[in-house]
Amino acid sequence: MSKPTSNELIELNKQIKKMNDEHHMGILRIIDKYHREIINVNGDTSLINLSLISYDCYQDILKHIKFTVDQESSLSKSENKKEDLKQHMSGNDLEPTQFFKDNF
Repeated sequence: MSKPTSNELIELNKQIKKMNDEHHMGILRIIDKYHREIINVNGDTSLINLSLISYDCYQDILKHIKFTVDQESSLSKSENKKEDLKQHMSGNDLEPTQFFKDNF
C-alpha cells in the first residue's frame, strides 16, 4: 500500500488546520473509513498521525478539501450577488435589465 510523501502530508496538515471543526469531522470520517485503528481519541479530541494514512485515504481527503473550498467559494459568490441585488433594489440607478445582464 502506497503512502503520501512527507511534503504532501505537511501541505495536507496546513490545509486541514485552516478548516473549521465541521470540516474536521468530515476528514475524520474519511480516515475512519480507511484506518479506524490510527485514530487516538483523547476526551473530546481526536489525534491522528497522518504519516500512517494510505495514499487512497490521502486522495479522498484532498477531494473532500477541494469540494469544501469550491462549495465555500460558490456560496461566497452567491452571497455577493445577493448583496449586489440588495444594493440595487435600495436605489441604485442602473436599469433592472442591465443589472441582471451584468450580474446573472
